[in-house]
Amino acid sequence: MKRFAILTLACIMYAGAAFAQSIPITTKVGKVSDEEVGMTTYPKDTTADVLILWQDATISIELVGNGTLVRKNSYIQRAKILKESGKSWGDYSFYIDNDSKELMSHIKVTTYNMENGHVNAVKMPANAIHRKRINDSITELSFSAPEVKVGSVIELSYDIQSDSYWDIGTYYFQRSVPVNYTHLEVKRPEWLNFSKNNKGYLTLQYSQKSMNQTISLGYESESLEFYIENFTGTDIPAMKGESNIYCISQYRSSITYDLQAITLPGSYKNLSSSWDDVDKAILESDIHKVLNSPCRFKPEVDAIMAMDLTPIEKVSEIWKLTLGKVSWNKNNALVPGYVSDILKAGSGNSADINAIMGSALKYAGFNVKPVLLRTRDNGMIMDFHPRLNSFNTFVLKVQLDESSSVFLDAACKEGYFNVLTPEYIVKQARIPVADGKGYWEDLTVTDKGHSEYVSAMTKLSADGTLEGSFNMQYRGIPSLMMKMAYNEINDEDKFIDAFENRLGFHVNGMETEQMDSLSAGCSIKMEIQKDCDCAADLIYVPVFLQKFHNRNSFKDAERKYPVDFDYKEMCNYSFYLEIPEGYVVDQIPSPARMSFAPLGATVMFQVTKTGENTLMANFSYRQNVVFLTPEYYPDLKDFWQAMCSLYDSMIVIRKAD
Repeated sequence: MKRFAILTLACIMYAGAAFAQSIPITTKVGKVSDEEVGMTTYPKDTTADVLILWQDATISIELVGNGTLVRKNSYIQRAKILKESGKSWGDYSFYIDNDSKELMSHIKVTTYNMENGHVNAVKMPANAIHRKRINDSITELSFSAPEVKVGSVIELSYDIQSDSYWDIGTYYFQRSVPVNYTHLEVKRPEWLNFSKNNKGYLTLQYSQKSMNQTISLGYESESLEFYIENFTGTDIPAMKGESNIYCISQYRSSITYDLQAITLPGSYKNLSSSWDDVDKAILESDIHKVLNSPCRFKPEVDAIMAMDLTPIEKVSEIWKLTLGKVSWNKNNALVPGYVSDILKAGSGNSADINAIMGSALKYAGFNVKPVLLRTRDNGMIMDFHPRLNSFNTFVLKVQLDESSSVFLDAACKEGYFNVLTPEYIVKQARIPVADGKGYWEDLTVTDKGHSEYVSAMTKLSADGTLEGSFNMQYRGIPSLMMKMAYNEINDEDKFIDAFENRLGFHVNGMETEQMDSLSAGCSIKMEIQKDCDCAADLIYVPVFLQKFHNRNSFKDAERKYPVDFDYKEMCNYSFYLEIPEGYVVDQIPSPARMSFAPLGATVMFQVTKTGENTLMANFSYRQNVVFLTPEYYPDLKDFWQAMCSLYDSMIVIRKAD
């Protein structure tokens, strides 16, 4: 996400007064009241499909054994399912860090339902917890609450212990659904100095106290002080995503702890990490290991390298070869799994496929580097907070020759060189290099040359039937997105049906080009037929057989958060119309030219007569900015509505006198 701080990102306000939640609860596991189970709506937000009745976290850094530091977390969440769409809150998935000896235990899930006037509690059996080892570093735990239905109350509780005592992480007081009551307690030794990064506008109850504890330091015992902080909030409104925003969670009220130093009696150790430290961790991880592992299909790569091809053509062939071995399972990841397991399964996540292709390219002699990034839907990277988990996936940078290189996401078969999905177009992406030589890459340099050109050549009959050809040419991200839509449906007849339903005309035939190939573009040609509205001697012909933008994208009266656009956009549309003999043009739309400087956007539209019975309409849209601050929203809304009103333009044809 872009670097922008709005007023709602001010520090969390702390207050000393006590708060009472709207829905009274007992903050004890297993003590769910009849009122909680019986409630059917939340008066403060009747649109809510889920209400978090109670969420609680206790995070404690403790000394165990002979003085070893560990982090112990205890979590509780009690959720009320108010609508059918909220039932997915009963499905859980957790990723456990094996490297830090993370252990998740005491997992308890109970579903409470009202049956015959009484509360019935159903506990999840222990064997319902599924464990899947993703790789040496990560294990996935997944499970679901039993017998979830509208009206259920689901209570989840679990503990986590980890050697990563420094990694308290981020706690969200605010969620995508309303929260009735939330509480966070953080206990830490005085000699662990943490910085705190607060976000949000909520007023929370805050308290801090201290306690003494005697610990053993070698041959001596020392009484050290522990700090205990408590945060409490009630009646917290949901922060739902608005249109055109990639990561609403980065604006939600939260607190992040980051260890800066250890101050023991007689010593001081600065632990604030740097990006060089992150680079070192990456180079020691499975990302680097798999990327530099032996190629698993050397004969095929050798055959490709023996061909009389340019470097980029050879990379393309190796890309096709990789996708022939492993298909993408639609999951993104940072750390690849076991190569043998991936190849055996024939599918893998983004990290798996990029690492395997990187290994093949390295074997072929190409200089390949992983480019680590945080996708836009996961929020922006914080410069002041260098951490490995700042990233959630990576792509590849391939050096073709001394003067040129390309970025590619090997997992995305619909992409191409320097054509990445919009979520990957970020300002900061990291290439790790040893000895402090790592550096940042700007992936927004790939955000250019994306175009969509649509042309219609049509002929109108006296009965109002419009027939002709409809041609669509896509390049860059529009091509990627159209290929994704085509492959998602995976049936030409259903694809045509989808077009007919969306655009409102009948398709008599379709031809496609490069929809299944690694290419920068693709095209679709259709033979179409549409019935125009007729009234007396008039025929109303719509100028736009396709609309490029949605009028409802910006319909709210005001907006609190920034506006994100997918990419820099360029659209061109032409509409050629031949009218029937015995008819004349009664009315054509007025020309329009408009612009909106903050968005770098321009619009041009004109309909002209090109002959006695022919007309041509031309429309173009250009947009060179992908991020707008909320202050521009009122003007954006006006510009957007004015532009979208052009899509209603009609050419009126009248029978000659």
